[in-house]
Amino acid sequence: MSGEVKSYRLNKPMPWREFKAMPNDIQYGYIKLLKEKYSVPNTAIEKMLGASNGPLARHMKGIGYNIAHME
Repeated sequence: MSGEVKSYRLNKPMPWREFKAMPNDIQYGYIKLLKEKYSVPNTAIEKMLGASNGPLARHMKGIGYNIAHME
């Protein structure tokens, strides 16, 4: 209850490293927001994050979320 308070800029692009540093549920919410608001595929999100092709779906699956069903 007296721990550090963190805030996240979910309305702006962010680097891959910053994205991966967020808690898993915030990562999922960020990707879900982008997909629902802009109807973008994983490859476009990866480009925005500055990641190479393919790591987003693997990363999300690795932390327990399958974003393939959102495509």
